[in-house]
Amino acid sequence: MLTCNSDDEVSQEAMKMVDLVENLVAASDRVARNDYDQAAALLKECKRSCSAAGNAIQRLVFYFSEALQERMINSQTPRPPAGGWSSSSSSVDRHIHQLASCLPMGVASQFAGVQSIVDEVTTGGPKRKRVHIIDLSLRNGAQWTILMSALAASSSPPQRLKITAVGSQLDDSSSSSRQKQMMEETGNRLASFAATLNMPFSFHIVMVSELSDLKVHMLGLHADYDDEEEEEAVAVYLDYVPRKLIRSPTEFDKLMGTIKSIDPDVVVVTEVEANHNSPAFGSRFMEALYFFNAYLDATQAYFDHDCNCRMAVESVYCGESIRNIVACEGEERVVRNVPLRAWRLFFKRFGMVEVEMSSSCFHQARLVIHNHNIINAGCRDLCTVERDGDKSLVLGWKGTRLHSVSAWKFTT
Repeated sequence: MLTCNSDDEVSQEAMKMVDLVENLVAASDRVARNDYDQAAALLKECKRSCSAAGNAIQRLVFYFSEALQERMINSQTPRPPAGGWSSSSSSVDRHIHQLASCLPMGVASQFAGVQSIVDEVTTGGPKRKRVHIIDLSLRNGAQWTILMSALAASSSPPQRLKITAVGSQLDDSSSSSRQKQMMEETGNRLASFAATLNMPFSFHIVMVSELSDLKVHMLGLHADYDDEEEEEAVAVYLDYVPRKLIRSPTEFDKLMGTIKSIDPDVVVVTEVEANHNSPAFGSRFMEALYFFNAYLDATQAYFDHDCNCRMAVESVYCGESIRNIVACEGEERVVRNVPLRAWRLFFKRFGMVEVEMSSSCFHQARLVIHNHNIINAGCRDLCTVERDGDKSLVLGWKGTRLHSVSAWKFTT
């Protein structure tokens, strides 16, 4: 009797995964052509071999199959726009931060972004004695402990650090209340950490209905100082913020107008590095497939297979994002990630110029990746950081770009 050796078994399993993805892509093509009978048959084949608890490919196909199925249902049975996406969107935003904080690409982008602020505010001059960070998407604030440590260790530490956290009120009042409570808890932790460094520190919260409602006078710029003539260095931190406003150009313009009026010394932007905003369904589907294939492969490499945290975060961030990108159109489609080249065009409209991120920023990003790979030796050289256009940084997995971090200044 012939038996298969382990290499044969691996090869057979790999071929099954290839067939699974090919069936999924074929199903998406049938959906794009409105050939729903053939699409349904192909998705039925996919669902026999995919699972939210399977390997990376099986999970990928599971989420995309569910989304294609929903798209077919939506197209055949028109329904009013779902009103619950705002809460789902906030959940997705929370989970992308949670997942990013556990993967080296996300952590590296935070370290590089913080280093770019440190570079700017420690360049000397009297205005560097006061530092004001305006964070439009405060989460656990871990990156600001990194900033504090770096500033405290600098040759000329600031006399005072102020962080203003801006939060938007959610449709659910209880969620809004919880959001503010979490921001207050983060502020308390940051204050305690600052005390260990003997760093004078203040923390303020500004709540607005929408980020576009933010006004300069709410931020307390150049306030709380004995010497009113002493200016402060101001940095605006946009951590996965611009992507939220792509579908609302008017709101985007209002927010950017406010940021321009702040006249910050630097604006740091971290974003998803992908193009999920194509009006053509087929192109959007394939872009999303490549992106989430890399993301799920990375989570499989850095998390245990049965890790409950990974499964929970994946189901919300990956599952909900894929559902929205694939199944929704029009106003319902709110996940509209665009790549760095698109942000360059957006920001240019507001008189912004891209600032070269220093070699220290690049080093910090590589150091984070190196430290992660010491623990996960099998991931060496799989997670990458590279310069994009000689100025910004892009982080990826096995050649697929996943995150970007960039620094900007206003010219006028």
